[in-house]
Parts: sequence; structure tokens; C-alpha cells
Amino acid sequence: MNYQVYLDLEVLKEQKKFTLAAKSRGCLQSTLSRRLLAEEMALECTLFDRKNHELTFAGKLYLKYGVKLEQIRKELAEFVGDETRAEELLDFRSFFYIYEIYETGNITNAAENLYISQPALTQYVNSMERNLGKKLLNRHRGHCEFTVEGAGYLTIAEAARKIDRGFKTELDTHLRRTSHKIRIALSRQTGSLLISRVLSTFLEEFPHIQIDITEADTDRARELLLKDKVDMALLVVPGLSGGSLRYTKIYEEELKLITPMKLEKKYPGPVRLEDLDGERFILQQEFTAVQHIVSAALRQHNCTPDVICRINLFRAMVNMVASGAGVALMPEHTLLDYSKDFNVVSLEPPIYYYLVYAVQDVKRCSEAMKRLMELLRE
Repeated sequence: MNYQVYLDLEVLKEQKKFTLAAKSRGCLQSTLSRRLLAEEMALECTLFDRKNHELTFAGKLYLKYGVKLEQIRKELAEFVGDETRAEELLDFRSFFYIYEIYETGNITNAAENLYISQPALTQYVNSMERNLGKKLLNRHRGHCEFTVEGAGYLTIAEAARKIDRGFKTELDTHLRRTSHKIRIALSRQTGSLLISRVLSTFLEEFPHIQIDITEADTDRARELLLKDKVDMALLVVPGLSGGSLRYTKIYEEELKLITPMKLEKKYPGPVRLEDLDGERFILQQEFTAVQHIVSAALRQHNCTPDVICRINLFRAMVNMVASGAGVALMPEHTLLDYSKDFNVVSLEPPIYYYLVYAVQDVKRCSEAMKRLMELLRE
């Protein structure tokens, strides 16, 4: 959204004519016209019907959400201590840029996600800080740390982004540019656990959106995404290089060795996979995402397991280990829900996997999709 366009539409609603509205706004008619046209092109819809001299549905919707920007203006005025400058500082590009830095943790990654160069983003942030008269960030090698004032500005930016997201979601729904369904391919265990944690929050904000989930291994999920059969894939991968797909990390996690209590003395501390050669193992089926990573690690470290069972349920694997049947390699988070009837041992060197999401083109994503991606990263 654009606060100046909101003010333009407020005047156009009453004055009907561009000449009168421009005079009331204290600007040239061409300036007002160009500003409104640029916003209409960005939104791909008409806000003001030039023929009938009235607001369209989209224009009325703009005013509905624009009223909420008055609170943002007041908060900015309090933040900078200057009522007269608050209006010019209400800039959504600044809000989006600073929030992206917060999300990614540094300017380099933020610039990549925003499709601008790192020097350009650095220069923009420096300009923001001069205009605000506040230092927002402390730059360190590899990461940025928000100052107290930066955290205050970020709170304002988050509130403004929520207003913008609400407007665009309602507009997209009205124009039927947003599907009422988001199709997701994910792994049964790891992906399903994560998506279940964010769905309640997401559906509170987007109750009209249906989530359609397809359970698939990593290779199949990638294939479905590349063929446009799903809108998003949640993948378990050994690294962050996605080839033709761009991966966004949700989290990384360590694989742990779990052993029966009777083997606690045999494997007391960090264990090399090479030392497990010939050990009795309980593994998952090869088509599961985590087992792909486990199998690759075993091969890399010349460990040939004595496989006594292949089973897909983590709970069943834990129970078999606890009963003394063998050992297993499992994601750390899957061990939190069980009583400690087994021994948990770290590997040396540690083996990590990543849970990521992938979409074909972030620029084409609806506001609902963008919000879902935010929730996954949180």
C-alpha cells in the first residue's frame, strides 16, 4: 500500500475530479494521476473509475485498510518525535526491507531475497537511518543486530505489513487471483509435524483457504513441484543446494544414535559411524526422506549395518531400540516425546539434515502463500 495514494483516494471520493483533488492535495494533477496509476499497475486493478468518477470496489477496499494506516502514522510520529515528518516516513518499502533483514539475519541474504544488490540495500538502510535520525542496526560480520530503536521501528513495520497483507489478500480473493487451495507436498513424519504446528495460526488469518497435502518422499515432492502439481514442497535434504529449485531453510537438525541401555558402556560418548560397522540396525524404508540421508551417511563412512528390520514409524523404531533389538539413527526432535528407556549418543563428526521449503517463483505467490512461508520460518 501507499499512504499518499490512500490520501489521494480519500479526496477523489469527495471531489470526483482529478483537477479538484489535486488542488485539494496541494500537488499537480499530473503528479496525483501518475501516483495513482503506478499503484494501479502494481496491484493490476483499477482503484478509481475515470469515466464514472467514482471509486471501484478495489478503491473502496483501499480506503478501508488505509484508515488503519493512520495508527501507523501516529506511531511513527511518536517514534521520531515529529508529527510533520511522520507522513513522509510512512514508506512500505522501508518496512519490507527492514523486516527482511530481521527475517534473514543479515543484509546479504535480505538483498538476495529482495532481488537487489547488497550495496544498494546497505545504502538504502543508511539513508533510512539518516531520515529517521535513529540507528536501527549494528552490523557484524555475517549478521545484523537490531538496536533498541531498531526493535521499535521493526514493531511498527510488522503492524504496517499486516495491514498491507490483509488488503492484498482480500483484494486477491475478490479478483479471484488467489486459489482457495494451497497444495503442499511433504514428508509424512517431519513435514507433517511442522505443518501441523503452523496451520492453526494460518487458518485463523485465512479461513477461506483450503490446505491440500500430498505425502511424498523428497524426490517425488520435487517432481510434483517442478511439474506444477503442487504450490510448495517441504523437503528433508542433506544440503541447501536445490539445483533448479531454490531452497529456504526452516531449520537444521542433528541425527542422533539411539542404543539400548545395555550398550551404554559400549557407546558412551560421541561415536564415529565407522565404529558401528556390522552393528544391528533398525532402519526406515529407503523411500523415506530421512532414510535417504542416513543411507548416504552410512555409505560415506564405510559403515555396513546388519539390518534386522525396516519400519517407517519413529515410535516403533524407538520401542524396538528400547527392547534391545538394535540401534537406530533418528532426528533429534523425534526423541523428545518418549520416556528415556534408551541411550542417546552424538555422532562424530555430527550429521545434520535440513528441513526446507521450495516454491517455483516467490514473485508469483499469493499473499496467503507468503504468509504461510513466514510462519514456517518462524
